[in-house]
Amino acid sequence: SLLNSLQASMVERVAESRKALDTQRAEEEQAEQELLRSESLCQEQRQLLHSLEFKKSNLARTRDNASQMASDARETEREIADVERQLSAANESSTDLNRLEEIEQAIGQLLKEKSANQRELARALEAVQRLNKDSGAAAEAETVMNLRENGNQVLSRSVESLRSAMQKIIAESPGLDST
Repeated sequence: SLLNSLQASMVERVAESRKALDTQRAEEEQAEQELLRSESLCQEQRQLLHSLEFKKSNLARTRDNASQMASDARETEREIADVERQLSAANESSTDLNRLEEIEQAIGQLLKEKSANQRELARALEAVQRLNKDSGAAAEAETVMNLRENGNQVLSRSVESLRSAMQKIIAESPGLDST
């Protein structure tokens, strides 16, 4: 009976040990599952952290790109303003050049007229000199000479006035030169 009692006690201890072992295994399995869940959660958090770091990096690059684009846009605006100023100056110079060409043409026409008038006056003078030789009319020759002198003075004043206007245009238009 002692043997039975000892045997029953050992069976009971073995059963308790098995029960304790089963409980321990269940706790270990639960702990492993908790560990797996924790590792999975850590992995997700790492992925989220990497994703956030990537987004932060992209945001910084986007901000830098936006800043560069804004800087480029300001530079482009400055270049456009410069080109517009140059176009405006070129248009003014073109207008001044056209006016200068008109003045040069007018001066050329006046010089032609002066030359024609001088030839006409020379012919008239020759005619007067012939008359003077023929008739001795010195007064008529003097009148023709005075007419010639007056005509030359009027033409010279006209040419000088046009030259003055041309120089004024050149002075007001720095893009033009006196040539």
